[in-house]
Amino acid sequence: LLKLLEYESKVSIKPESFMGYRIILLALFAVTGFFLGSSPSGSIAAGLLCGTAGYFVPVLLLKNFNRKRLKEINMNLPDVIDLLVVATLSGQNVYNAIKILIEKYKGSICSELSNFVKDIDMGTGKLKAYKNLMDRSDSDEFKSFVFILIQAEKYGSSISDILKRKSDYIKFEAYQGLEREIRKTTVVILFPLIFLILPAFIILVGGPLIYSMGGNFPGF
Repeated sequence: LLKLLEYESKVSIKPESFMGYRIILLALFAVTGFFLGSSPSGSIAAGLLCGTAGYFVPVLLLKNFNRKRLKEINMNLPDVIDLLVVATLSGQNVYNAIKILIEKYKGSICSELSNFVKDIDMGTGKLKAYKNLMDRSDSDEFKSFVFILIQAEKYGSSISDILKRKSDYIKFEAYQGLEREIRKTTVVILFPLIFLILPAFIILVGGPLIYSMGGNFPGF
C-alpha cells in the first residue's frame, strides 16, 4: 500500500482517482474489525472504526507523501536551476540540458522533468509538454520556473541569464523565509523563559530566604 501511494503521489494522482482501492480497504478493515470484537456490539463498533480507518488512512498517507515531495521540490529547485545554467552555458539547448540533468541528478524534480522529455520524444509539442509539466506539479515555484522556460521558448530570450536570475531570487526568498523562522523562534523562546524558567528561578532563590526569615513572622 505504501509503495502504491508513493507512486501515485509522484505522478500527482489525486485521492479520487483510486476510490476503488479505498472501498476495498474499507471492506477489508471493516471485516477484520468485526472479527476482533468480543461481543456483537463490540464487533459492530470495531468494524465501523476499522472501516473508517481503512477508508481515510490512504488519503492521509498520500497527502503526507505529496507534502514531503513538494518540500523536496522547493528545496532542490535552486540547485537544479544552477545545473541547467551550467549546461546551457556550455552550448546546450533547454531540451538537451534537461536530458543531461535527469541523467546526472536524481530527485523529485528530475522525475517531473523526465516526463517532459518523454512527452517531447513521443511527438508532443514543446509548449504542450511544458503545460503538461505545469499541470502535473503542485509547487508554485516549480510552475513559475516552467513558465520562465515557456517565455524563453516563445521569445528566444537568453535562457541562462533568466535561469540565473530565477535561481538567485529563489535563494533570496528562502533566506528571507529562514530569517522569519528565526525571528519567530526567538519570540517563542520568550514564553517558557518568562512563565517557567523565571518563576522557577525566583522560587529557587527566594524560597530559602523566605524560609529562613519565617521565624521572624508571627505564626511561623
